[in-house]
Amino acid sequence: MRKLENSKPETLSQQRNEQLPKRIDQYPSLRDYYNDYDRFKVTDVERQDYQKFLSGLSESEKAILTSGYYFYVVDLRNIGGLVMPLIFKVEYMDGTSEEIRIPAEIWRYNNFDVSRLIVTRKEAKAIVLDPNLETADTDLSNNFFPRRTVPTRFQIFKSRQQ
Repeated sequence: MRKLENSKPETLSQQRNEQLPKRIDQYPSLRDYYNDYDRFKVTDVERQDYQKFLSGLSESEKAILTSGYYFYVVDLRNIGGLVMPLIFKVEYMDGTSEEIRIPAEIWRYNNFDVSRLIVTRKEAKAIVLDPNLETADTDLSNNFFPRRTVPTRFQIFKSRQQ
């Protein structure tokens, strides 16, 4: 996660404000928790919780964790009420991709919310829901992980005019 965060480009505001004097340099008493906070740093409490979690696992479950697989949980919500099959395209870091088709029966126990575990041997770069637009999805903007901007119908119309 830290690598992904560091790979983001620096915003124009960050570039312009970098050389400006900071008030905290003049008044060190203004320093607080968030000046040194690193959201990616693992705390001792988190380490203890993880060790407690590991101690509750069976040997076969521990073997699964060290097997080299990647686990992705996709949460889906059925807003329109019409159950449809799920079609995922998983794009991997090595440039390959795979299509996963799940029948509509996945909605049989819960018509509104469902989660699907995707287990792969390779690290996923992106997951796309309904890549070929085969289902009746009215909101295409939420079909991508990580999020992508989808042009509106008006933007598409304008681009065709030019």
